[in-house]
Amino acid sequence: CEATNSLLGVAATAIAAGGTRAVRVYYDQTMKVWDVARGTAEGSSIPLDGNPGVAAVSAGGDLAAVGVDGGGVALYDLTGARTRKDGFGLGHGEVLALGFDRACARLLAAGTHRAVLWDVAVGRPMGKALEYTGGLGGSIGADGSVAIVITAGGVVLADGRTGENRGVALAEHGGVRCGVVSPD
Repeated sequence: CEATNSLLGVAATAIAAGGTRAVRVYYDQTMKVWDVARGTAEGSSIPLDGNPGVAAVSAGGDLAAVGVDGGGVALYDLTGARTRKDGFGLGHGEVLALGFDRACARLLAAGTHRAVLWDVAVGRPMGKALEYTGGLGGSIGADGSVAIVITAGGVVLADGRTGENRGVALAEHGGVRCGVVSPD
């Protein structure tokens, strides 16, 4: 649904769970917001704060998260002025996965060495960061109660309210590359 002027291509695309809005982030450090039903871009490109890698859109389509180089996560308001709202860092390493819960109260950001649950309303982490090695991805449940982080050593469950490691490894020897938390 797009003809683009970007010479560098698409870094990531994300669609809201409600299916109304999508974002596409480009290697030229811009983001476009799309009306899914019409297949058209909404307004002009939004400048990003770094080289993008991954993206997520809240269920209602009003907020986007973009993982940028250096382990940074930037939050953008997709309504009104369409500006950067907030941001935080994972420390070192790359941001590999981003996900909002259904209510847009929590954002999971999983990287190569650390995962953070971000309280979207107050703009701060929820509890302590989950530390690990060999991160590959992650997901948060629709109700926000459970988060998973996929590492080279297995799948780790975390409490979606506090970020605490629940101490359960679902696969001890790796091999898992991606996963999602069921809405049920």
